[in-house]
Amino acid sequence: MNSLLLAIGLAQGAAPGPLGLVAEPPAVIEAYQKAAAAKGRSGDATKLDCRPAFDDLLFCLTKLEGDRWRYSTVADLQAWGLSSAQAHTQAAAYLRKLPLDSRLKKQTVQGVAGAYFSGRADDGRDVAPLLTPDALQTFLGGSVVVALPAQGAVIAWVAGRPELDKVMAVGVRKIYDQASHPITPRIYRWGKEGWEVWGEAVKPEAP
Repeated sequence: MNSLLLAIGLAQGAAPGPLGLVAEPPAVIEAYQKAAAAKGRSGDATKLDCRPAFDDLLFCLTKLEGDRWRYSTVADLQAWGLSSAQAHTQAAAYLRKLPLDSRLKKQTVQGVAGAYFSGRADDGRDVAPLLTPDALQTFLGGSVVVALPAQGAVIAWVAGRPELDKVMAVGVRKIYDQASHPITPRIYRWGKEGWEVWGEAVKPEAP
């Protein structure tokens, strides 16, 4: 995860300011610790502030700094005087206010009926659309499925068109396989228990 090296920052003891959240696989914890240690960090400065989200994914806290972002650590929380729960609540409240049309743009696939919506901002605010599932379904106009194949990538569409579903699943898998920072090949749908696994984008068989 080379991008981890770019997103490591020092706890400065300043006011938190805007905080965001990104989805990550569990492996990010150890990967970040190794990357931070390689840059001379130690102790709580090497520990990400992540909390369980859904499936096996984590929501990791980010510090938003203008057009850039970095991961937040346990050392940051101590400097800010915030608990993990407080910081995540603050981040979620901010992200829920972001307009969906600023996060997701409508796209079409030539020759395939239907449309999908995608965002690839990689701005430390990746999970914003997932925090307002009812609004997301209204925005897209139906029962939504979402994919988070790579860092910064959010893809959503209304499931039920077999051809579009297949094309999207293949596309999700391709992004996941080619990503330098993959997240998950799974696709999720909002249900009674929250975001639940709807399917998994499998790797296409070689011709």
